[in-house]
Amino acid sequence: MAAINPVTAMFGLAFFEMGREIKSVSRIIQNYLIPAFNFLKEIVGNVIRIALEPFKAAWKAITGTIRRVAEIASGILIAGTIRKLGEVIREAGQSALEAGINFQVMMVRLEGLAARQALNSGAAENFSEALGMAGVKSKELLDWVVDLSLTAPISTNAIADTLTLATSYGLAEDAAKDMTTAVLNFASGMGLSDIAQRRIIENFGQMIQQGKITSMELRDMGRGAFVPVNDLLNRTAELLGMTADDFDGTAGSINEFAGENGLDAVKASMQAFIDLSNQEFQGAIERMGNTISGLRTRFKNLINSIVGLNILQAPLELIGEKIGEIFTALGGDEELQEITTGIGETLKGMVEDLLGDLPSVETIVETIRGAIQTISDALVQIREGDLRGALETCRGRQNASFC
Repeated sequence: MAAINPVTAMFGLAFFEMGREIKSVSRIIQNYLIPAFNFLKEIVGNVIRIALEPFKAAWKAITGTIRRVAEIASGILIAGTIRKLGEVIREAGQSALEAGINFQVMMVRLEGLAARQALNSGAAENFSEALGMAGVKSKELLDWVVDLSLTAPISTNAIADTLTLATSYGLAEDAAKDMTTAVLNFASGMGLSDIAQRRIIENFGQMIQQGKITSMELRDMGRGAFVPVNDLLNRTAELLGMTADDFDGTAGSINEFAGENGLDAVKASMQAFIDLSNQEFQGAIERMGNTISGLRTRFKNLINSIVGLNILQAPLELIGEKIGEIFTALGGDEELQEITTGIGETLKGMVEDLLGDLPSVETIVETIRGAIQTISDALVQIREGDLRGALETCRGRQNASFC
């Protein structure tokens, strides 16, 4: 049997002892360190959980509050929406009723315009005859105004006012319509208000009345309605056939040329405005009418025309006629006049009887003057420290209620 090498035996013994130590360390780790680590982990977890508990509770409270606020807000939103819807319906009804009333007034106005046009054109010999002929024409004018209001972002009343002003300044129907459309195109393209739009036609009307183009009206249109005054004057000079030598860029040169050649400078300036509006603002009504702001106005015009004009105008006319008949009958009823006059006389007698029981004016004035004098004397005595004397002064008056 071969002998064991001592070196090999020593290495084997060393590996054996190393294995025993490894097992020993492994048992220590398994029996002591792992349970200690698990215990430590549990402690740290509990500490973290306890530390985060307030934050967790606060988070739950916040999320709960947000949820409750959302529920309340939703309820408020629904209630507000219903209330707002009711307000919109009520306002729409009131607006439609007002529109019906306004259309009645507008119809009377347009009848007057149509009658005046018929009288000025020689189609009628007197205003009564012209008014009898105005029914169909006024209906055509009203339809024209309403149709334009359905595409223009401008109120129906503003359109009717512009047409009325143009006609009142002596323009014929077609010219008044052209001028109205030009003003609406320009106003839409520039985003002008109804007031600024009205300013344009009023300024032209003032120039018509003065018979010349005036610097004041031009400045007013330029400042208040953004009208390009220089372009307007250049176009006016062009329409009048002025040369560069005739026109120096001022309204005065245009007026002078027109006067020398028997031309109408103001009408030429109005045609110049129409040309400028058609060239530079063509389609502005439709473009502005398709904006949200324009659509709101068009929708209102649509509702007013459907409800106010088509539905309510005819009933309102019948109601107005009937109430008018009642007022006329009451105003002309002699028996009612006698009854109300008798009531007035009876009330007059009652007042006279009441005043007759009162003392005379002189007595009343003397009593009031004496009472005021007593108050004055008593106040002086109080200031001097004589309270007893002040009391006696007051008692000395028959009418002690003033003290």
